Amino acid sequence: IFTIRTIQNPEYKSPLRPNWQGVDAEKIDGRTVRLTLKQPYAPFINNAALKIIPKHIWEKIAPESAALSEFNLKPIGSGKYKFENFTQSSGGAITEYALSRNEEYYGIKPHLSNIVFSFFPTQEELLAAYQKNLIDGINALSTNVLGLLVKSDLAIYRLHLPRVFSLFLNGSEQPILADKNIRVALAEAIDKKNLVSQALAGGADPDTSPIPQGVIGREESQSAFPYDPENAKKLIEKAGWKLDQTSQTWEKTEIVKKQKITSELSFTITTSDFPDLVAAAKYVQSSWAAVNIKTNLDVKPISDLEIVNIKPRKYEILLFGEVYDHDPDPFAFWHSSQIKDPGLNIALYTNKQADTLLEEARRTSDAGARTKKYDAFQTIVQNDVGAIFLYSPAYFYGVRNTFKGIAINNIVFPSERFNNIENWYIKTKRVLK
Repeated sequence: IFTIRTIQNPEYKSPLRPNWQGVDAEKIDGRTVRLTLKQPYAPFINNAALKIIPKHIWEKIAPESAALSEFNLKPIGSGKYKFENFTQSSGGAITEYALSRNEEYYGIKPHLSNIVFSFFPTQEELLAAYQKNLIDGINALSTNVLGLLVKSDLAIYRLHLPRVFSLFLNGSEQPILADKNIRVALAEAIDKKNLVSQALAGGADPDTSPIPQGVIGREESQSAFPYDPENAKKLIEKAGWKLDQTSQTWEKTEIVKKQKITSELSFTITTSDFPDLVAAAKYVQSSWAAVNIKTNLDVKPISDLEIVNIKPRKYEILLFGEVYDHDPDPFAFWHSSQIKDPGLNIALYTNKQADTLLEEARRTSDAGARTKKYDAFQTIVQNDVGAIFLYSPAYFYGVRNTFKGIAINNIVFPSERFNNIENWYIKTKRVLK
């Protein structure tokens, strides 16, 4: 109960707080808690997988001190490994974090006695550390370096994550994007299969839906607007634009306050500086250039992107991803009530029918009924071109091939790559049968 109330306390700024707002926690006996919600919410059980914090320690720590508390940096738990020590840089950033095997673990104890996590500011420094044999595993490999590692002693695991990366179109910042003909034209000018094979080196799967592959509610369907650059040009003309034969750009002349105003069809794509996103943005830019649409790129670090663009919704077109949980609920990403920050509706999508389906889906625990509602929601968003869905990325994790016993395929969070770490091993020995 203390853990839940701490999460609910806005002073702690817990990222879990939205999942626990309006939930009442009541003690029944020494081992039983009753959780009461204001209304039915089918995915809620997933929220109950909480790590518990002890009241006798944390009630003495002020909320503003919690993040940097020694009890937060040196946690105690019941997992397969326990905290050993950490190393900090002169600036205070943690550069290494060491764990040792928990000899009192209740389950099968791991073979590996120690794990050390090392942190690097750049991908180049990360790769250099691997090449110097300073580390044995590399996390979140971008596709542009996979080719450099193929002939090394690194075993690369291609994992599936429930994520969808899309182009989110902001008609408030750029009114041209409110025209469905333009939205469809932009979608039909992109060959998603080539984007994946050329820009992402095959490190993703083309996608067409707001719901990730392999989760409840995802029904496989063809894109409502497949790759068709010639039809894209026709749709731009239908929207009232004419191609200037000299400049080879689309122009439209309108009367505004009794004056002729000529506009050029151009957009700005905003995204983070992660290599795969930059490569995808450049591919989209060249695809639109092929149908005479001028596109500028605005690339910046993720921290700046979130503060400057995403939170205030200041972007024309945003290339970004949506990350789903174990029990995916598209509500936060697509319901009209979530348009303003801290809501996650970065598509700025509004549709009453879609809202109703999302509300009804999260209130029913019948998986079949939820699937039908999510399928109907998926179709509405696709037909509205609520966003231009591009791809579902693979998550690449590399481990030196001297490590054995690794069996991972589908994960929801990157940390789940260690779910079967008790089976990992390096050394072997002969035994008599």
